[in-house]
Amino acid sequence: MKKQLDIYSMEMNESTGKIDVQFSKGQKIYSYNKFSLDFIDNNTQEKLELYSFLLNETTGNIDLKFSKDGDIISYSKSSISIFKNGSTNTESKNNFGNTNDSNNIIQNLSSNENIPVYTYEKKCYRCKKQTPIFTYCLFESGDSLLFPWDKNRLFKEQSLELLKYHMQDSTIEFYPINLLGDIKHLDKKMMNLFSTVKNEYSNTRKEVYCMNVCQHCGAKQGEYFVYRDMNEFISHMTELEIECYI
Repeated sequence: MKKQLDIYSMEMNESTGKIDVQFSKGQKIYSYNKFSLDFIDNNTQEKLELYSFLLNETTGNIDLKFSKDGDIISYSKSSISIFKNGSTNTESKNNFGNTNDSNNIIQNLSSNENIPVYTYEKKCYRCKKQTPIFTYCLFESGDSLLFPWDKNRLFKEQSLELLKYHMQDSTIEFYPINLLGDIKHLDKKMMNLFSTVKNEYSNTRKEVYCMNVCQHCGAKQGEYFVYRDMNEFISHMTELEIECYI
């Protein structure tokens, strides 16, 4: 059983290997085994590995660090829930961040929509010829992302984990979007429509998923490439052609 906590500050104690916690400013510090507390991103339900956590009394937000020498990231207090484990049952801990549940929610929300399929030309990394790329683009909630791109909503829905990735690689925003390969029933529709959209094995992900392939040489144009392209289009407010709706 997990008990939700409301804390003022937390920091990893490198001398003891435990977490030092204050429930209010100036009060007693309690030490917890680092495995006894779970910090959950409420947007994604993913478990976060934090180094420190401090309530900023000026802004009302929380200031987070993912490592000792990492940057301080300010986030809404409501974005994180903190739980104390009343049991060491591994299965109960792993209920958080179940992507299958998330995918089912997305599928239910998007199944009756007319979802645009975006297309653009990309130079194939292998044969160097231009090849078409096709993808849908959805918010994580399942809503279609339409031009002009709603960057304010994307930033608002961006998880702490994605923000952490952006801090590590500032060349990409890491918007919270779902693209070709993320939603199986939409992928099936895409494969029925486009001969260059296929299920292929990915050496990166170590699994088969739906992706674009080059129309000239058949080289895989995987999720990594399309995700970076779409992040750039959204960041620069580049309008894309709509091929059709599914």
